[in-house]
Amino acid sequence: MYRKARLFYLAWTTPCQRGGACLAMYRHFVLREDFDLFVASSTPFEHTQIPSLLIRRHPLLIRLSNTRFCRLIRQFEMTVEPYWILKQIEPAFREFSPDAIFTIPDNTLSWTAYLLAQQTGLPLITNFQDWWPRGQFTFNLEKPYPIIRELIERRFDQMYQASA
Repeated sequence: MYRKARLFYLAWTTPCQRGGACLAMYRHFVLREDFDLFVASSTPFEHTQIPSLLIRRHPLLIRLSNTRFCRLIRQFEMTVEPYWILKQIEPAFREFSPDAIFTIPDNTLSWTAYLLAQQTGLPLITNFQDWWPRGQFTFNLEKPYPIIRELIERRFDQMYQASA
């Protein structure tokens, strides 16, 4: 009997019908049903057949994001928070026991996926849609400081090199 590959989907863009990348992921992963899927995201995801985990921001980070320190908090989230997110997702990851990890680069959850793949030795599958370290910051208060931009660009390249 054929066993579907188990894929741990870890990205802020969930496979849903909201449009754009979300819709593309929905078509690849939900409509086709080629994989047993687990979705872990900071964006809510609800599907009756697919288990999921909502990754929550720390309440203090949410509060500080609404102050003059918001740019500093965003830098922290891109550089340090992935290590904390690992602890949040670890129980669900172990229970699901995937064969591979899928991500879409976003500077935070994608780096968590990279770290998880490095720790477990599982293949990392990455859908590179944009050059996130440079172009995806809507507000000036989100833009990385130059030293942080260099770090996330190196990480972006590392994800590219490590992707199966």
